[in-house]
Amino acid sequence: MIMMKQFLTAVLLASAVSFAFSANAQDSHAGHDHGADGHSHAKPPSMSPEEIAKVSHIYSQSPEDHVVGQADAPNTLIVYASVTCPHCGDWFTNDYPILQKELIEKGKMKMVFREFPTGPVEVSMAGFQLANCAGADKYFDVLQFQMENQEDTFAALKEGKAIERFLEIAAIADIKGQEAMFTCFDNEDGFERVEQSMTRARAANLTGVPALILNGDVVEGPSDAASIKALLP
Repeated sequence: MIMMKQFLTAVLLASAVSFAFSANAQDSHAGHDHGADGHSHAKPPSMSPEEIAKVSHIYSQSPEDHVVGQADAPNTLIVYASVTCPHCGDWFTNDYPILQKELIEKGKMKMVFREFPTGPVEVSMAGFQLANCAGADKYFDVLQFQMENQEDTFAALKEGKAIERFLEIAAIADIKGQEAMFTCFDNEDGFERVEQSMTRARAANLTGVPALILNGDVVEGPSDAASIKALLP
């Protein structure tokens, strides 16, 4: 993560991320593995039992989590996803709105979101940094925009227009201008948040996204809205 911080801004400034969008990479959306199970697989390194024992809130909400919904909702859905994962984009476009309308807005469930960067990592990290810089009141607006408009982002990157695209996303976060955007990219708190999220993902042995944890249990089967609703007590 520290190395990522050192070159994130430089890579985007040069629009060098377009290298990841060659003909082959474009077909696979930046080269990460798209399994037939409907998940994008990143395969973070596993942890020993001793390491896992030191990790808090693996299967439960933590004080620093991004949360949407009522605090006293009887059900908690933890969602790990990436803004460069097409499966995640599909889930947030098609399934999350159903859960939001039928469960979250009615106080029956709250959703905890945790970042899980997928390739190209500099792109997903830039997106997460902008969302985290937006603050709690606009975090999910910035996140949802990126999830729903991944194809436009991929197209801009392929054309070498990374800076222009991220300035559009930054505007949603009320980050004005290129200098402010690059300052956000270097925000230490954002990197630490993502690092903590990935530590918890590793501890839960999550290898692909979207990955869901419902009321403390990893969802092993389908993660569409209907399946999640069927799992509720």
